[in-house]
Amino acid sequence: MVLALDNEYELHKKMLNSQGMQFLDRMRAHSFSYNIFSMNYHEIKEALKLIENPEIGIKLFAINNREAGDQAYREINRLFHNFLASAQTLVEHTRIFMRSHYKNTEIYPLYSKKISDDYANDRLCRFIQDLRNYMLHKGLPHSNMTLSGSFEGQIESSISLDTTKLKSWLKWS
Repeated sequence: MVLALDNEYELHKKMLNSQGMQFLDRMRAHSFSYNIFSMNYHEIKEALKLIENPEIGIKLFAINNREAGDQAYREINRLFHNFLASAQTLVEHTRIFMRSHYKNTEIYPLYSKKISDDYANDRLCRFIQDLRNYMLHKGLPHSNMTLSGSFEGQIESSISLDTTKLKSWLKWS
């Protein structure tokens, strides 16, 4: 009985120290960065849906509800900051992860080519990275929360970035 337990324990130790288990541990650790980015994206998307809902927008702009409107605006800015920061965190963590674990493998050139072909020159990816750099070096981008209506009775509630101030920054790629 003791011999069988010793063998099981040794097999268990070998399994925990195997390359496959090390791979699974690395993937699990890296998944935290992706989860942070994914949740920040989901949170800002859901918060913007609320702001863009005209019924909610009208309430947030009501004079007797000014604090709630200000808090909603602050919350959107917080979520925007978190989204931009987590996007770059994911990029950097993935770059370090690949370099640390796969640099001298056949996977690394494929990864590098995929980044070069699909992301390095993608305008949206560059904009998100530049906007994150703007936020880091200049502060949160100026934005406005607005409520507008048309003669046809349509009401729109939105948050928009002040592109005039953004364009004055000289470090856009």
